[in-house]
Amino acid sequence: MLRLRYFLPLLLLTACAPTAGVAPTAVPSTDIDQIRQLQSTLQNRLTELENRLTLVENQLDKQRQQPDRPRSSTEMGTGDGQITESKPPTAPRQTTDDTGNEQTPTALYLRAFSAYAAGRYAEAIDDFRQFLDLYPRNPFAGNAQFWLGECYYRKHLLKRAVDEFAKVVSIDPSGKKAPDALLRMVAVYRELDRPIMAEQTLQQLLTDYPDSAAARKAGTR
Repeated sequence: MLRLRYFLPLLLLTACAPTAGVAPTAVPSTDIDQIRQLQSTLQNRLTELENRLTLVENQLDKQRQQPDRPRSSTEMGTGDGQITESKPPTAPRQTTDDTGNEQTPTALYLRAFSAYAAGRYAEAIDDFRQFLDLYPRNPFAGNAQFWLGECYYRKHLLKRAVDEFAKVVSIDPSGKKAPDALLRMVAVYRELDRPIMAEQTLQQLLTDYPDSAAARKAGTR
């Protein structure tokens, strides 16, 4: 997993890195189709990397033999009141590249996902939130919301995680991450010892997305 966390950010960055030494020029109209094809290829590669990371994390979760250290209700996000971070607030991260130009949605998403893959969850949270604030209707908005929930889960803020996962279905109910988010909610509710909510969410998954991989996975548990 450590090797994956080291190399995945590099793969993400090289996947969208421009060719060095080429000055920007106007794009001929005849090249528009090619550009769209390249963009589609990049999105497919990103999706493949996400799926690989998810698979590895699921395998590691199954292999854990010892439970994590006991966590307080504050750490798990189950205490009363608003959840707060122990670290002091930081300045907003820049949304421009080194040349001062506004970052594209793809570049900002890749930055956020790279931070998540490297285990820098607080940084990833900031970037995913910026992405959702700036590009709420982007095709990857549902993905960004899902990984935002995963960030809080990895930080052991379970109540906050389940709230963020629930938003995935609201943002993009027809997206591929919607059933995955419901499956994650089932698992988190069980960790929070809320069996009724877990069962209700499971039934929602099986009813609304019966043919999804998440529903099939839920049926094997």
